Amino acid sequence: MIDSSCRAVDISSRTSGLLPRQAQCDENKIDKAIKHTTKGLMLATIVILTIVLNAFFAERYAEVISNQVRFISRGIAILIVVWIVLSSFYACYHFVSFSYSIMVKTFGRRIKRCYGHTPPVAILYLCMNDIKEKAILSLLKQNYPDYHLYILDDSTAPEEQQKADNLHATYSKQITVIRRPRRTGFKAGNLNHTIVQIRDAYKYFTVMDADEIAPANFLKETVAIAEADPYIGFVQACHKQYGDTAYGKKTGDGIDLHWNYFLPARNRFGFVYFYGHGALIRMRACTEVGGFPEVVAEDIALAAKMRESGYHGCYADDIICEEEVPPSYGAWRKRNAKVVRGTLEFLTHSFPSFAKSKNVPFTEKLDLLISSSVLFLPALFLCFLVLLHAIMPFFSKDSYSISCIWLGTSNTGYIRTAMGLFKPLWGWDTLAFTIFTIFAPLCYLIPNLIRSPMKVLRYIWRMTAIHLSGTINVFCETLGWFLTRRVKFDATANDSGSYEKSLGIYIEGICGLMIFLCSIFTGSLCLMAVGLSIALVPLLIRNNLTSRLCATLVLLPMALTLFTFCVVPLNMLGITGVFVGVGLAHH
Repeated sequence: MIDSSCRAVDISSRTSGLLPRQAQCDENKIDKAIKHTTKGLMLATIVILTIVLNAFFAERYAEVISNQVRFISRGIAILIVVWIVLSSFYACYHFVSFSYSIMVKTFGRRIKRCYGHTPPVAILYLCMNDIKEKAILSLLKQNYPDYHLYILDDSTAPEEQQKADNLHATYSKQITVIRRPRRTGFKAGNLNHTIVQIRDAYKYFTVMDADEIAPANFLKETVAIAEADPYIGFVQACHKQYGDTAYGKKTGDGIDLHWNYFLPARNRFGFVYFYGHGALIRMRACTEVGGFPEVVAEDIALAAKMRESGYHGCYADDIICEEEVPPSYGAWRKRNAKVVRGTLEFLTHSFPSFAKSKNVPFTEKLDLLISSSVLFLPALFLCFLVLLHAIMPFFSKDSYSISCIWLGTSNTGYIRTAMGLFKPLWGWDTLAFTIFTIFAPLCYLIPNLIRSPMKVLRYIWRMTAIHLSGTINVFCETLGWFLTRRVKFDATANDSGSYEKSLGIYIEGICGLMIFLCSIFTGSLCLMAVGLSIALVPLLIRNNLTSRLCATLVLLPMALTLFTFCVVPLNMLGITGVFVGVGLAHH
């Protein structure tokens, strides 16, 4: 039962008042009943919408497949139809997630808070050659009476270690520096090393990354939420992004899609995520599950373990921290590689236990699985493009077009072949369906587009090429995991320029050029946009959008995509999914 000092706070209006004890009990019962009956509503909406959309085209899908007389071409046609259906499912997933988040933000959802208790809190600040004094100072300005800051320093550079020691000397009563003898277990190993030493002294602890800037009321508000419900394992704060570099300012400064328009619905309708930073964690909940799982994706693994144990997370979108956008293109690639392999590691090792748990509703299991699998769409997208634009024309019954393609006398052979293949799908209804599938992942941008249209449009133009440029990288990381089952952890800010000396990025660029040349022969503008984006990888690594040439070339893939959309509507089938990476730019 909640203490009489606890309040019910409406996030949308931020009005609050003391509630009688009996009223609180009644409200808790009503709230739990509503949660139980509505938990699966969002997922049910996604499934029903996907089924209705694709059922409308089912006969035409079947005709596309049956029109292929060769066994290989029929198999390829099946795979293409599967991709179209899969793309439409993720389009529905994002559209419905966005709609439900807007509904929650508009009508408000109540998070109970208890301001009467102020137990001791440990702030765990992690750094590895990237300590930021402004982040430390923000953590020392908390309007909370009982907390201590621990700098978990994994730095290898002496000058970085000295920065931590200097801060300790200046704020000796508020800061303790902890270094571990062996850097094992990734970020989780660093956290566990400290938790073992301090777990008896604190009821809660926070995890803060090196670039984290917390508001002064962070501890006050997150502790109040946790104190109101003993089954809250963690309170995840919202974030907005800032850029300290020219690249960071051009590629996402202020474009906070995921935090603002994907997560708000999760408290009520899905799985609540812990993102590894900017969160308050209940010490008891963490120790009961054995501490942080020592894997690369320790954040999602811990959230899943807590959920299995009966605890749940809470996303507080009115508590806003700040985090830095990847400062360079190389840092962005490092983060992507870490997320891809880390998620695969989680799905392989931790998700089976989560999926079997009786404490976790089926809707949360499926929500987590779907959102995790979004990361691997670029790999499937690359396979889809190769099938549709490079392989399918050679096995189609319209074989006359093949000689045109390879002799270079006409680049319309592919278009004629594709027109014959997808003839059953021609129509305004298909056009509307394809437009929805392409642009639904971009729905998170709508509120920002209304407020700052030019800023968002510039963002889309740049990020289309940047995310398409990572297609081969994501494919290789995915393949690499299945072949080696190895993961590595690189701090995002630790961008030493080693990429410039890597042979891999030049091989990647050559692959992009080959795809670009293939697109010229086939007449596929979509394939041309992808090939050009991948070919730009070495230039992006070196210039980070600082040179005029790089800043101009990075706009061409989006221009080609728009031209395809306007002039060759058939090729829209080939750009289905192009915007997935853009819409999820900062997940």
